[in-house]
Amino acid sequence: MHIMKIFFILFFSLTFSLHANEKVSLQLKWLHQFQFAGYYAAKEKGFYEELGLDVEIRERDRSKNNIEQVINGDSEYGVADSILFLYKAKKEPITIVTPIFQHSPAVIMTLKSSGLDSPYKLNNKKLMFYKKDTDGFSILSMLQHIEVTPNLKRIKDTYTYEALINKKFDAYAGYLTNEYFYFKERGIDINIIHPANYGLDLYGDMLFTNNQEAKNHPKRVEKFKKATIKGWYYALEHKEEIIKLIKEKYAASKSIEHLRYEANTLEEVIQHKLIPIGTLDKGRIQYTLQIYKKHGLIKNEVDIHDYIFKPSQSNITLTKEEKEK
Repeated sequence: MHIMKIFFILFFSLTFSLHANEKVSLQLKWLHQFQFAGYYAAKEKGFYEELGLDVEIRERDRSKNNIEQVINGDSEYGVADSILFLYKAKKEPITIVTPIFQHSPAVIMTLKSSGLDSPYKLNNKKLMFYKKDTDGFSILSMLQHIEVTPNLKRIKDTYTYEALINKKFDAYAGYLTNEYFYFKERGIDINIIHPANYGLDLYGDMLFTNNQEAKNHPKRVEKFKKATIKGWYYALEHKEEIIKLIKEKYAASKSIEHLRYEANTLEEVIQHKLIPIGTLDKGRIQYTLQIYKKHGLIKNEVDIHDYIFKPSQSNITLTKEEKEK
């Protein structure tokens, strides 16, 4: 009888442990790299698990719209940039949970030898670009803002940065935190055309969810946000540890040197030592919407408060001890 009692206790304990954590998934906007280090840290260091979450992190399928995947419920959470404000303004069923990058690392690169050191020189020039606007929206916004029209070649999945080196294209859309490393590694001088220098200083990567998740599971959204922010602080304060983790478990094809470059450069766009991670400024949202409206991207008025996930506001503050873990 005593043995049977122990058996049932163990059985129900095991059953409970197997079902204790809520399963959710996060859809990344690109392939595995340090760009998503905070999410890996939150998962691998147990920050999600501590709050009862079992998180699957999904690499980008570039044939699909990663924002639509979250809207359709394929994943509960996703990562995207300031194009989310456009989706929100057009009444798409998304909820912006929190920004991670205070600035977008998306830039245009040209060979120094080309003399194309300004976006104003790109009219009718061949610009290798992403297939989907969701991947280079801040660049498109800049070009529209300054009324420059390059010849967009949406074939980034077919060609790599090598095509710029071989002068098959005049310019290349990429990330300052990623592709720039390849040029630097090979000693090739390039120009960096950054939208922030031409009136478009937009938020970079932001965490978002769909309206159903926000409405039906607000506490889960709060937990996901809190663990994610904690993960990002950890990743930035323990870069070498997380670089090794990413190399071993997520992005074997990336070199340690590349991941280290990415980690150091990302600090400049996240700015966690100056601005708390997760800070969403109403003025910057208004600024972004005014630009979108000026160029006819949105026509309807949206209450600025609708862009802030309110339930999380009183629960995201991390203690000094939490940040140092």
